Amino acid sequence: MLISQKTKIEGLSSVKGFSSLRVLFYHLSLSFFRGSTGFDNKTGLMVFSENYPFWLYLLGEFRVGVNVFFFVSGYLIHALYAKKIFDIRYASFFVKKRLLRLLPPYYVSILVSVAGLLILGGSIGFKDILWHILCIHNFFNETSFTIQAVYWFVAVEIQICIIYTLYRFFIQQFFSAFSVKHFFIASLIVSVGLKLFFYFSENDLTQLKLESIDNTLMRLPDWIIGAVAYEYRYKIANLRFKGLISALLIGTSLCLSQYFVFNYFLSDLCHALAFCLIIPVIIQKKLNFPILNFINKMSFTFYLYHFMIYSIWDVFWTKSLHLERLPGNERLFIILTGIPVTLLSSYLLYQFIEIPIKAYFARYTQQEGNR
Repeated sequence: MLISQKTKIEGLSSVKGFSSLRVLFYHLSLSFFRGSTGFDNKTGLMVFSENYPFWLYLLGEFRVGVNVFFFVSGYLIHALYAKKIFDIRYASFFVKKRLLRLLPPYYVSILVSVAGLLILGGSIGFKDILWHILCIHNFFNETSFTIQAVYWFVAVEIQICIIYTLYRFFIQQFFSAFSVKHFFIASLIVSVGLKLFFYFSENDLTQLKLESIDNTLMRLPDWIIGAVAYEYRYKIANLRFKGLISALLIGTSLCLSQYFVFNYFLSDLCHALAFCLIIPVIIQKKLNFPILNFINKMSFTFYLYHFMIYSIWDVFWTKSLHLERLPGNERLFIILTGIPVTLLSSYLLYQFIEIPIKAYFARYTQQEGNR
């Protein structure tokens, strides 16, 4: 199964588009249940009791769209750079290229978010802005979700990129051969060790959930499983019963999500392993869906702005109709109408902000790469 660079990207377009929708639906479900007894207003997390029906727990599984983003990122990055020699020059070029791809649109979105917050009469501290600019806001609970709740993803993605670069550089400096398998094992040991440390040292369950959401080392195994999926794509393609195994893994993930202890340690990993088996099949069969490919094109802009766009839409209509922020038919209507508004607004921002920025910095990185 020889895979060209173009085919790899095409094969994953629908996956990324679908993951974008899953993230949106997860945040919509959070908004819908805001104010109910199943919503923790302090953290923005759903905390369902055992009295809630099982299908409500399934809404929480939409959050794994973010895990799939990390998985796909690891797959594509390793596919493009697995054969490269990460000496000091190339490692520097790789980091610059990733930063120039992610940071300019991200900084513009910070500017838009802060301006909107100030116009609406809100306030934001200088430290919050500075930590977000430096992409270290996810290290501190008091700044992780201040400007926008979704910005932790950008910080984690950049930090994982730096970890990947440093690992490639030092391993190839001292051992010459790079093994993604060893990288995954090392990251999994560190991740599980950190989870154990937090679990036994933190008595506050809510605080424990926050520490697991935006922690780079806890998200790293998902990213590296993507790299593993590329490295062993031929063996995975020849495995039998991939569909059955994937279904069992996803089913296991759904079941584990009902129990926080198991969800904390195993649920996300099961989902990532399931996609490890599914992705090579998607690429091989070139499964593509036009609407999902369309969403994929603007997936980064969509991720940066969807939370803000929908929040404005939700607050505007909730206040205009004098509604309480509780589950109900009117709130459901606001959510459903907010979906096309969010998609259309994200597309316009993609066209007029991300595309020009990406085109400008693409020329710069191309010149750097040709030196």
